Amino acid sequence: MVDAGNILNEKTNTTNREQALRKTIAISEAYKLMGYDAIGVGPYDLLSEESIIEQLKATKLPLISCNFYHQSGDLVFEPYKSYQMAGLDVAIIGITGTTSLQTSDFYITEGITELSQNVKSLRPTHDIIILLSTLRQARVVEVITNQIEGIDIVIGGDSRHGSINSLQFSDSLITQTAELGKSLGILEITWRGKPWKVDYQKQISRLKRSLNRVNRLLMKNKSSKSSAQKSDEKQKQLLDRKNQLITLIEETEKKKDNTQQRTDRSTFRSRSMVLDSRMVEDQEMRKLLQTAGF
Repeated sequence: MVDAGNILNEKTNTTNREQALRKTIAISEAYKLMGYDAIGVGPYDLLSEESIIEQLKATKLPLISCNFYHQSGDLVFEPYKSYQMAGLDVAIIGITGTTSLQTSDFYITEGITELSQNVKSLRPTHDIIILLSTLRQARVVEVITNQIEGIDIVIGGDSRHGSINSLQFSDSLITQTAELGKSLGILEITWRGKPWKVDYQKQISRLKRSLNRVNRLLMKNKSSKSSAQKSDEKQKQLLDRKNQLITLIEETEKKKDNTQQRTDRSTFRSRSMVLDSRMVEDQEMRKLLQTAGF
C-alpha cells in the first residue's frame, strides 16, 4: 500500500502546536497500523519545528522524499524504498511539491534533478519504478514525457484533480485517488516489462471529451462581456488548445490504425473503492484515535 502524500497536516499553519502534534502522531500511527509500504511527503504534511519532525520519524512510518531538506542540506527522509514483490524488484521514490509555506528549519527544492539521479541509479537493478508525487499533474506529465525516462507508474496527489483511474503518457502510467481518504485506489498490474498495452480508443474518447469542453469554452468566451483585449487573449489560448487536441486525436487515430498490439505487453486495471462510514470499524484504530482526542 502506498500514498502520495499530504496525509498528516492541514494546508495552513496551526496555532495549537499540541493539538497539531497529537494529530500528526495519531495519523502516522494509524497509517503504520494499516501496513503502508511507502508514503510520499506532501508540502503540507509537516509542521515547522524540527522537534516534531524527529518525533514523527520515531514512529518509523515509511515516509519518503528526494527533495525535502534540512537547512543543513541533508535530506529529512529517505528518497526511496526498495522492495521485492511477487518476484519483482520494485523501487518507490517520493517527490514533494513546492509550497509557499517554507520554514526556517526545512526547504523543498523543485526535485527534478534529484528525481533524475535516483531513477538513473535504480533503473538498472529494479524491474518497476513507482513515483509518489504531490507535484501538479501537468508538471508530472511534462517531466515523464520530456525530461526523465524510466518511471513506470506515478501515484499522484494533486488536490486540483479528483480520482484518476489511469492516464498513459510516454511509457508511464498515472493514477490517483481523491483526497481526504474518501476512497481507496486499487491498481492491479500484470507486469511483462515495458511498454504498457495502450488503449487507443480510450485515449481518443478522452481527447474528444476535452475537445468538446474547449469548444464550449470558446462559445462562452465569444459571448462574454469582459474586455475585448482579455477576451481575445483567452480566445487565442483556447484556439491553440483546440488545435493541439485535434492534432493529438489525428495522431492517436493513426496509431490505432497502424499498431498491432503485442500480447506480451504489460497490462493494468485501475479502480477506486468508496469508503463508507457504515463499514465495520477496526477497534484498535478506534482506540488509537480516541487516545489522540478524536
